Amino acid sequence: MLEMASVLSSSPTKLKRDVLFVFTDAEEVGLLGSTMFFEGDDAHPWSLLPSVAINLDNSAVCGKEMFEKSNSRYGADAYFKYAAHPKAFSFSEWYDANIEEGWDDAVVYEKHGLHALRLGCWSNSWAYHSIDDDIEHVSKGALQHMGENVLAIVKGIASETNFPDRMQQKEGTNDEMGNSGLFYFTLIGGYIFSLPSKTASIYFPTLL
Repeated sequence: MLEMASVLSSSPTKLKRDVLFVFTDAEEVGLLGSTMFFEGDDAHPWSLLPSVAINLDNSAVCGKEMFEKSNSRYGADAYFKYAAHPKAFSFSEWYDANIEEGWDDAVVYEKHGLHALRLGCWSNSWAYHSIDDDIEHVSKGALQHMGENVLAIVKGIASETNFPDRMQQKEGTNDEMGNSGLFYFTLIGGYIFSLPSKTASIYFPTLL
């Protein structure tokens, strides 16, 4: 994130929107950092500014970053449109909604109406929170992959003319395939195939 901030601040191209970098802590003991940023008497005044959030989190030591889910159609489409090396499968949205019990800071962002993109990696999950969960097991390539993806997404979203407002309560699609309302997967060559989940249920009934 620090390197991305350096790249953006030194770029001669001016973005249409400001980019806010939020470094939070105490996620695994109750999402305390993100909650304090957005809520309560001590909420940061800048918490009222953003309408889109990109949450970076891993459930593994780290391999190639992938798109895990979004709570809005806009969030998913933004990833598909701007990611330099897109990798996404809508099964991850179904898994998060029906099996995964862990929460991350994106829960707080979504609660406040932000279009949240959750990015992370699942590779080498065997080492997650173990003695091998250290910097020595994180490849430079994995960090470069995530950096290039996130930088491209941030530049793309922050350069858009038609920028979304925060969502009102219950505005998200929240259908059976996950909150983006899309069925999608990665094709050979790094292209994303996506359909509205209701349309996809007609063509792929055994998968939905």
